[in-house]
Amino acid sequence: MHLWSISYEEQFYAAIPWLTRKLASAAQNTRTNWFIFLFGMGCVIRALFIQFRVHPAAIYFLPITHFESLLGGIALGLGILEPILTRFKTRTLWVTVLALTSSIFILPNNNVTEWGLMLTYLCVGAFTTLLLYVLITQPYSPITRFVGNSLFTQLGKISYGLYIFHFGCFMLAASIVDLSLKVQQPVLPLHTLLILCIAFALTIIFASISYRFIEKPALSLKRKFSALPTGLK
Repeated sequence: MHLWSISYEEQFYAAIPWLTRKLASAAQNTRTNWFIFLFGMGCVIRALFIQFRVHPAAIYFLPITHFESLLGGIALGLGILEPILTRFKTRTLWVTVLALTSSIFILPNNNVTEWGLMLTYLCVGAFTTLLLYVLITQPYSPITRFVGNSLFTQLGKISYGLYIFHFGCFMLAASIVDLSLKVQQPVLPLHTLLILCIAFALTIIFASISYRFIEKPALSLKRKFSALPTGLK
């Protein structure tokens, strides 16, 4: 799973930045047409995967079939969706976000290959895109302030490390607890709570070290590259 995540990002960064640079200087109609074309192609490819009963893991792991959130973020950055979204009140957008969240739980899961996946991935992509848009354009709303507090900000900085290291830390925490308790039939609530607490602490430590000595120096390299103007105001 973790190697897939890195591979997914590598595929994204191998092509999208070059396309984005071209579209950033293009006319708005050109940007919109490209967005519609890429979205349509992704839907067609995913439909073919479903028609020929391809394993659901392939649909989930490939950027050509699991694309909505990526395209949504690009569309927001290039200002493609702003003319549409600005027509709606913030309250309407929040209600839509909640409705999409609810629909995700009743739609087919990504571990099956069926036509309902077309709606599942669409709703997930629309949810992440709308949520990001509202949080960016409403910086002083109570929800934005809540998710923007110092604790969440710091966790956001080390979020990639949290994702990368959490599985290994859970395995390590389980081993530590099992060796410490030395019982064949552990009391599940206490056993699970200890594992969660130790794993959380270990994950924070490893992620913070990774951010300080690996990710932060790597992020500083972006100063050598020119910034692209975004479409969001």
